[in-house]
Amino acid sequence: MPVLPSLLQQGLKVYLYNGDLDSVVPYTDTYKNLYKLGLKMQGKLTPWKVDNQHAGFSKKYTLGLNFYLVKGAGHQAPLYQRSRMYNLFEKFIYDV
Repeated sequence: MPVLPSLLQQGLKVYLYNGDLDSVVPYTDTYKNLYKLGLKMQGKLTPWKVDNQHAGFSKKYTLGLNFYLVKGAGHQAPLYQRSRMYNLFEKFIYDV
């Protein structure tokens, strides 16, 4: 996490995600760590959908960081919510 701001300042695209049911690394801890790094939320919490179903929420932070909260996912989000994580992967690759 400490190198994250310098990577963002170099123009690297970074997506972070957490499952909303993750008890190992709760999303609230991720929020706290981003705040400690000096990254501030820009705009509102935005819901996102996959196949017309609510998939979670996204937040944009300073320096271009994108954070996604994946609904119904635990610590290994791709194992719990494959289609939602594939959609997130496509967003990252293709800037959809």
